[in-house]
Amino acid sequence: MSKKVEKPKNKNAFKDVMKMAVEVADRVQLEEVRFVGDKCELISFPSTKQNRFETTAMTDFNADRNENILFVLVHFGLDAVDKSDKPLAKIQADMLLLYHIENLEGLTDEHFKHFADKNAVFNAWPYWREFVQSATARMQLPPLTLPTYRFGMNLPEKSTISGAKKAILATKKGTAKKRPGRRRPRREQLTSNTKRPSSTNQ
Repeated sequence: MSKKVEKPKNKNAFKDVMKMAVEVADRVQLEEVRFVGDKCELISFPSTKQNRFETTAMTDFNADRNENILFVLVHFGLDAVDKSDKPLAKIQADMLLLYHIENLEGLTDEHFKHFADKNAVFNAWPYWREFVQSATARMQLPPLTLPTYRFGMNLPEKSTISGAKKAILATKKGTAKKRPGRRRPRREQLTSNTKRPSSTNQ
């Protein structure tokens, strides 16, 4: 399971990370974006407009060197709390991105890991933004428009806002209703079953 890459502590290391991501980006074409799972949970209605939220992201990948296909699974999460850090809502979505790779020569798993964490999250962001906006509206919450995602940004894997952490601690202590926590993308979602449909006419 590939882990989200933390931002390197020095500029040279960060440049190396971005260089490897770009090496993959220069050789791929995004062919499909699939929603493979989602979850929306309304915990409580906000009493004021002074609310805040945090988005998290985790990635996993699988490179099929026989078919020249790169699968990247991006798991997005969003936690919303009010001004007193009371949890309001949780939204999650798993998106599978399929890329065709023109040439795999010289590309390693480290290249693909950095590409997944940088480029794939960037490519999936517009779909995540639209999903969050429509999901919050359907939960009768004020529609939420996520900010622009800047290429190369690092999103946390787990929520750091105190309201979300309190809810997790309460669940562990048995003082709150048990709620599914953040999960990493499942490796079985990146198997051959997720390959592109045959182009043969039906």
